[in-house]
Amino acid sequence: MSNNTKPDDTQPIPRIAATQGRLEGQVKALWAAVVMVGLLALVSLAVNVLLVARLLVIRNALTSVVANASRSLDNLAGQGISLDFPISQTINFEGDVPIKQDLNFPFKSNFPIDTTVSVPVDLGPLGQQVINVPVKTTVPVDVNVPIHVDQTIHVKTEVPIRITVPIRLGPNDPPLKDLLAQVRAMLENLRRML
Repeated sequence: MSNNTKPDDTQPIPRIAATQGRLEGQVKALWAAVVMVGLLALVSLAVNVLLVARLLVIRNALTSVVANASRSLDNLAGQGISLDFPISQTINFEGDVPIKQDLNFPFKSNFPIDTTVSVPVDLGPLGQQVINVPVKTTVPVDVNVPIHVDQTIHVKTEVPIRITVPIRLGPNDPPLKDLLAQVRAMLENLRRML
C-alpha cells in the first residue's frame, strides 16, 4: 500500500525544518547586530563622557584664568601704569636761524712785550741822537668788548634724538579708567559665558 501514502504528508516536515533553520540564522544575525549596536553605543557613551570631562577641565582652567585676570586688573586699577618709553631717532633739519643779540665779551689776559724802541734824544750841542731802548714787560688787559650780532644762519643737519619718555597713568586718569572699564566688562561677559 505504498500507493496509499500521500506525497504531501511527508513533505511538510522538511519544509518546516528548513524554515526553522532560516529563522534561527536570522535570529543569530539579529542578535549579532544588537550586540554590535550595543557595543557601539557603549563606545560612544565612553567617548562622550571623556569629552565632557575634558571640557569641564578646560572650563575650570578658563574660569581660573578669568579670576586671575580680574585680580590682576584690580591690582592695576589700584596702582596705575608706569613705564619708560625709549625714543631713538634721527631727525633731518634744514632752515634759517636768525640770531639777533648784543653780547659783552669779557677779555682778560696779559700781553708780553719784548721789543726795542728807538728813541730820538736831543743832546744839545752833540745833536740829536737815537738811542735804542730795550722794552721787556707784560701789559695786563681786562676789558669787556661789546659785540652786536644780527645775522641769519642757514642750517642743514641731522639731529639725533635719544631720550626716554616717562609715561605715568594714575588709576583715575581717563584713558586708563576707560580701558579698565572695558576690560572688566569683557571679563564679566566671558565669566557669564563659562
